[in-house]
Amino acid sequence: MSATGLHQPSHKLFPGFTGRSAMLITSGMVKMLVQLTVILIYSRTLSIEDYGQYQSVWLYTGIISVISLFGLPALILSAGWQTVLAYLRKHRNQSISIALILFVVPFGLFLIFEPGFTLFQKLLLALMTIAQNIAAVREVIALKNGKHTKVLWANILYSALFLVAHLLLNGSNYSLDTLLLCLIIVFIVKSTMLHSRAVEQQQEETIPANLMGKQWIFLGLFDTINTLYKWLDKWIILYFLTVSQFAIYFNGAYEIPVFGIMVSAVGNIMLVEWGREKANKEHVQQLLHQSSNMLAGLVFPAFAFLVIYHESFFLLMFGEKYTASVSIFFIALFILPLRITNYTAALQTYHRSDKIVQGSIIDLIIAIVLMFVFYPILNIEGIMLAIVLSTWVQAIYYLFATAKITKLPLLTLLPFKNLFLIMAASLVACGAAFYFTQNASTLLHLGSGIVIALMIAIVFSRRYFKQSSLFSKSTT
Repeated sequence: MSATGLHQPSHKLFPGFTGRSAMLITSGMVKMLVQLTVILIYSRTLSIEDYGQYQSVWLYTGIISVISLFGLPALILSAGWQTVLAYLRKHRNQSISIALILFVVPFGLFLIFEPGFTLFQKLLLALMTIAQNIAAVREVIALKNGKHTKVLWANILYSALFLVAHLLLNGSNYSLDTLLLCLIIVFIVKSTMLHSRAVEQQQEETIPANLMGKQWIFLGLFDTINTLYKWLDKWIILYFLTVSQFAIYFNGAYEIPVFGIMVSAVGNIMLVEWGREKANKEHVQQLLHQSSNMLAGLVFPAFAFLVIYHESFFLLMFGEKYTASVSIFFIALFILPLRITNYTAALQTYHRSDKIVQGSIIDLIIAIVLMFVFYPILNIEGIMLAIVLSTWVQAIYYLFATAKITKLPLLTLLPFKNLFLIMAASLVACGAAFYFTQNASTLLHLGSGIVIALMIAIVFSRRYFKQSSLFSKSTT
């Protein structure tokens, strides 16, 4: 028995995996805190129309960016930059033509059909997307080369500059044109910090050209479909309803990005770890268990707190102006229990990106069908419910596909018993805190819930904190 009273899994632990994941999570957390600060400030100080337009900037740049990159960052992490570069050189003319098409087509559609921005703003958005793409590629190359410290400091500087730009242009000083110019400079600074002539040290897997092409196509399709899916509900509301309704829905549907950041960081390190040595099913199972135990200890207490305290927490963050967003926020929270591992990493390692694309298509189709079913009944809350249900179906599909490809029993892929115990302990403890402080002041009421959630997270995650600390010391 461990100190937590739970039987810990007997799988081998990988301190390097925990340490590298922690460094990526830290850099992501810094970015998240800055972005959340900007959202809280701008949602309170800008008009709903200006705030809706500001958030639509990230909608359009996000879609154009993922289509124009077309899975390149994920391919670099799984195949290696030198392998990708050799493939690009071999197919130089074809690659340049495809790259131009992938950028020009989505930007052209945005240029023609989006009336909410001036021509100058649209051109600035294009430049910002290019700068953002270059920074993204250089970041994954640095990760693949093991430059985790460089990535951490680059993201810290980027976040600081990002925050300063938004604070200087807040309130009466707000100007979208000037803000976009500043953000372009911020992305250029980040790219400059991440530039490196270093080549990868580890042995890269040689992937046949035909398999490399298929892998890239499937990863590109997955990234594109996944991003379109991510923004589908918001795009529908922005297109068919008003900017004000979009702002209300956006804040309610806003998934606190720390959880996505953790999954992304863990997924990237899983790919790097499996790339360092040829992955077998035991190694896959071990990292799936380690990642899910590590993240569940953080995610489940946060989920329990947010579900039980959702109304008072949301209104404290966004104010009474967004009361209509509370019900949307509550429904969106039920995606969080899935944010404990990367469900596609093993499929990508086994070069089965076709399964990843199938899962994303299933997800998209189910979401669209359920939106038509639920919207007439529940209004915009029905759109959020459709997203939640389709996301659960997608995760289950990926688990089944991983089990089949690795030939591992489905119920052994994740430590389900341990996950259940962490969730139960989190809900009971946060529920008790809510019950005993419900008549107290808002500050004491929320504060007690936060303290309890943090205590649970520390209990279940402390051994991973120790691993991360030891790894950090060994790399300095």
